[in-house]
Amino acid sequence: MRATFGFFIVVGILVVLGISGCGGVLQGGYPKGDTKITGRVLPPENCAPCPLFVILYDEGGPLFTALTDTEGRFSFSQVPGSAALLYVRCGLVTMAKGVYPLNEGEVNDVGFIDAFSTAQVVIYEVAKEKYPGTVFIRDIPNFLVPQNFVHLVEETISRCEDPFSSPLVRSEAFRYIDVWFGNSSE
Repeated sequence: MRATFGFFIVVGILVVLGISGCGGVLQGGYPKGDTKITGRVLPPENCAPCPLFVILYDEGGPLFTALTDTEGRFSFSQVPGSAALLYVRCGLVTMAKGVYPLNEGEVNDVGFIDAFSTAQVVIYEVAKEKYPGTVFIRDIPNFLVPQNFVHLVEETISRCEDPFSSPLVRSEAFRYIDVWFGNSSE
């Protein structure tokens, strides 16, 4: 719940900055070359159509924002760092993807943001919460998420619910983290 509230605060601040004409600061405020990210979001089909607001974050770097086009495509320019975390918001639903490595000076097509990539980021967020300092954005693409967990995330998204704040999704993620980190006694 606190993470969702924090997400809305960040989005609100970014929207206000964009409306007030500070959008240039948000998109490419730290030019470090011409590294680009492109991709596409697969939004929930049965949720009300909405503009997809994408936030790109890298550990210790700036936030970048973009809106998708009508087909869910997005792009970012002048992206710093070698790893990125993308969050997409559509109504109440948050979807996400962790990307590593980013090839500097190239266009990095990250593919789709979907239930699988969202399941990986849910696991990352829970692991980061329970074991701070042990996981990083660069680890996300290596998470081998069980198919039943991906289905749980997919079902949650299809009901237009946020998998990051779903008690069932979070409890399953904590269970997997306990098994993976060898702490099944809690």
